[in-house]
Amino acid sequence: RQPRIPPPSSHIALNPGTYRADAVELTLSALRFELAAADRDVAAEGTYEIINSILTLTATTGETGDVGFPLSCLLSRAGPQILFEDFADGSCGFLQGMLFQRETRPG
Repeated sequence: RQPRIPPPSSHIALNPGTYRADAVELTLSALRFELAAADRDVAAEGTYEIINSILTLTATTGETGDVGFPLSCLLSRAGPQILFEDFADGSCGFLQGMLFQRETRPG
């Protein structure tokens, strides 16, 4: 089975900031991430990259519970939200199928 790579016109970028989906919080800044999911015993930090709409999170410190890093998720838009899907079988781990929305704060 070949992984799905979206055409260049559909590439998704994530701006620095905090994204939430249910009880999961993902904060991105300067190629670093923080991922918190209390129900999964995850409070990890590390580096990330986005290439061809594929987000790869590589944990370097923190608690990872039973989650195996790196996580690689194919990103797609779902209205104002971003859908995280497996790039390859199981590659996105517990983030598979989650819809994240960027937290906005009044300026």
